[in-house]
Amino acid sequence: MWVGMAMVHELGDLGRLLRELRRREARQRSGPELTYRDIAQKTGWSRGVIGAYFAGNVLPPIDRFDDLIRLLGATAAEQGVFASVRDVVEERRRHGTRSAGRSAGPTRRADHVRLAAFRTALSTLVPLAATALAASDPGVNLRVVEAEPAAATRLLSAGRVDVALLSTPADALAAADGDPRQRPLLYEPMYLVLPAGRPGDRLHDHAGQRWIAGPAGMDLMASCAEAGFTPDVAFTVDDPVAAQELVAAGLGVAVLYGLALAARRDPRVRTVRLPGPDRLVGAEVATRSIPPSVTTLLRCLAAAAAQLASRAAWTPLDTARPS
Repeated sequence: MWVGMAMVHELGDLGRLLRELRRREARQRSGPELTYRDIAQKTGWSRGVIGAYFAGNVLPPIDRFDDLIRLLGATAAEQGVFASVRDVVEERRRHGTRSAGRSAGPTRRADHVRLAAFRTALSTLVPLAATALAASDPGVNLRVVEAEPAAATRLLSAGRVDVALLSTPADALAAADGDPRQRPLLYEPMYLVLPAGRPGDRLHDHAGQRWIAGPAGMDLMASCAEAGFTPDVAFTVDDPVAAQELVAAGLGVAVLYGLALAARRDPRVRTVRLPGPDRLVGAEVATRSIPPSVTTLLRCLAAAAAQLASRAAWTPLDTARPS
């Protein structure tokens, strides 16, 4: 483990740690150190920003820091330690900024709220909620990282985010009833996605077709099993836009959840809402004692979810659970 880890308190110390990690990666590879150009080609970030990270002038966002230390060869055990160190630096900078502001006289409050959101929520719920948050409380500084539900849960447990957007089976609403840490937001239906003009509104109508397993791949397998067949999965993709492109090209059929289609619906596909239980999308916090800034964010997320559900005519939360 790293000898100077306990001495990392400031942003400059974190830059030094990244430089040491880069040197170690080069030694282990028996090659030259990765240049800023090398890292830029692998990540898509600008060389100027990368240089600022290594110089200790800019604090990398959570997701970029995680990607960077993995690129520099940090082991799984080291990644958790480095992440904690980065969070310590951020916390010290936050408190230092507030202390400096108090010594100089009255300043505007700046509460930081950290949100982890999965991809389709990030492109639908989050923009609406973030806009409402900025309008209702400009003093709240929202920080967002993309993370699928399993990763978001880990970030929440580790204290690296304040709120995690999650998706669960619809009956999880009853299990969460009364728990202030869990806030249901909306029911998200599943849709059959077909090339425009192709008939058949039920899963088993397409039992003999090739299938595209998108982000809802596990639910696809379960739903097809209930319909009495095993789908012939020809494509497995994580991107709902790519799934729709493949469907539009006539290469197969797919199922997608509602937020994926709310984010972007290809006009070359036809969608059919499937019967059965919808998926529950909700927000979870780490503690029962919720700060006012987090409460404001939760209220904005709930309003954004209600707006999306109303627009798409999805099942409201205040009705009986869908079945």
